[in-house]
Amino acid sequence: MLVVITTDFIRALFGQCRDTRWFGPRMTDSGSDEEVQNKVNLKVKTTTEGYDITVPEKATILKVKTVLSTKINQPPEKLCLIFSGKILKDHETLTKLSIKDGMAIHLVIRNSQR
Repeated sequence: MLVVITTDFIRALFGQCRDTRWFGPRMTDSGSDEEVQNKVNLKVKTTTEGYDITVPEKATILKVKTVLSTKINQPPEKLCLIFSGKILKDHETLTKLSIKDGMAIHLVIRNSQR
């Protein structure tokens, strides 16, 4: 008798284990060998409101703006994100900027395109 144990079965049995010592790298739902990126929760603050978003830890600022734009119904081009007093550029990554889980970034929504 041959028993086949799939990755999905292991995940269901043990949960989404982040410790890869036992099972090797986690696979994506597509079944590829690339590791699943860890997610970070960010607090995005304006002068009047706050939003919580979840993005991959290696996401670019453009990706953060895109996720945020769907939440606040504004195009990404109108969003300006600020961290530690610095305006963030679209090509920069959260990793490069040392933005980690639970940190806050500030949002300014531009009235018109520059």
